[in-house]
Amino acid sequence: MHYVGDIHQPLHASTRVDSKYPTGDRGGNNFPVTPKDGINELHAVWDSLLYEFSGYETLPFTEATWNINGQDAETLMNKYTIDQSVYLNLDPYSWTEESYKLASTVVYNGIKEN
Repeated sequence: MHYVGDIHQPLHASTRVDSKYPTGDRGGNNFPVTPKDGINELHAVWDSLLYEFSGYETLPFTEATWNINGQDAETLMNKYTIDQSVYLNLDPYSWTEESYKLASTVVYNGIKEN
């Protein structure tokens, strides 16, 4: 479950390379943003689904935690409907390509540090 989620996170498929970060910004981990809900870097913004789910779960999950995660998943599925061809796509290479495309065209587009 973790790896499937990770490959869909655009900043796991890229890193910003420029004069300030000649070896990359560690997938947004070195890209500071104005702190909100304990989040202060771009990678965490995307990990939290754009501030919708911030913080870290206590491990191991309890039955209650699994129930909350299931409810959250159902809420997201109802809020963000997608075409059947998308959710039936089980090709991890295409997931990687999609993540890279989002990172290249959306994630860093128009955003400035802090």
